[in-house]
This record gives sequence, structure tokens and C-alpha cells, in this order.
Amino acid sequence: MLAAQLTDPSVTPEVRDAVTAALSRLAEAGFQIRELTAPWLDDLAAWEETLAVIVAREASLAHSGRDQSRYAEGTRALLDYGASIGEGTYTAAIGQRETLADAIEASLDGVDVIAGPTVGYQAPEQDPPFGAGDDSAEGRFTGPYNLTGHPAISIPVPASGLPAGLQLAGRRGQDLALLRVAEAAEQVITPRTA
Repeated sequence: MLAAQLTDPSVTPEVRDAVTAALSRLAEAGFQIRELTAPWLDDLAAWEETLAVIVAREASLAHSGRDQSRYAEGTRALLDYGASIGEGTYTAAIGQRETLADAIEASLDGVDVIAGPTVGYQAPEQDPPFGAGDDSAEGRFTGPYNLTGHPAISIPVPASGLPAGLQLAGRRGQDLALLRVAEAAEQVITPRTA
């Protein structure tokens, strides 16, 4: 197993502590954990923006010509943002996606999964808005895997207050292997009581 960095400024102390404690429990149970340092992790916000460009552009194209009068304000803002994205920006984002996919595969060399926070803050009472200009960092850690198609799963970790999650990500096409690791990790972190 490979632990992702927890130094991103969007990770709150509560989530950092919860994820660190979960990783410590896994290490005590015999999971091999090492720190992950990789250039792609140093600019997670940029990958979040790349994902937003692709999702917004494709959503705008898919919803073009439809009656959007009953769409929520946030959805209309996302679609407007997508409509403003030019072909060159979209094409560049697609290229960045391939670069990231290669970088994630390289990070998985010699390990089963990459581990880190699912979101850098505990679950909010209301979902933060998605779209350009609103940096809630909601997709900061999930975005790279959503962008590249690497399977990822979130398991709950003990935290005071609202929930926090530990995200595990694996190789593309290896979903079942990831699920096996996640099941074993969840049994250690939050054992079921019958």
C-alpha cells in the first residue's frame, strides 16, 4: 500500500489526523505503508481544474438544445462555463488527462493502492457548489482518478463530528483487486460488530 501526501493546504487538521490514525492502524495490522511523493500530487488543484474543463464542456454539449429553464442555478452555471470553453482548451485538457494517467500508473509501480483523504474536510451539511471560480476543493483528491479512470473507493474513518474518508485508488482494470484491499482495510479501521 502507498500513502498519499497529507500536506495539501486544503486538508483540515481534523481530516489529516483521522486519515493518519487510520493509516497507523493499517500499519499496526501489517499493511506496508510508505510515503508517496510524486510531481502530480504537488498541484492537485490544477488537476481539479482539468477535470472541471472536461466535465463542463462535455455536459454543455450533452445538454445543448435542451430546455434548461428548470435546471438548478449551479447546474446552469456549470453549463454556461462549459459553453465558454474553446476547442483548444478542451483539447489541451484531454492531453493533460493522458499525462496524469501515466503519472498515476508510475506511482502505482510496486504497490497495490494509493491512499489518502477522500476530501480534505469533513462532510459538510450541504454540498458545496461545483464549477469555475468556487474552489471548495471538493474534488481535489478524487478528481485525478475521476479524470483518468483509475478505480477509487472511499471508506469511512473514525473522526469526531461529521464523517471523514480514506480514499484508496488502484490500477485501471483492477477494480476487484482494489475492492479486496478496501475490504481488508475497512475491517481493520472500522471492524464490524455482529
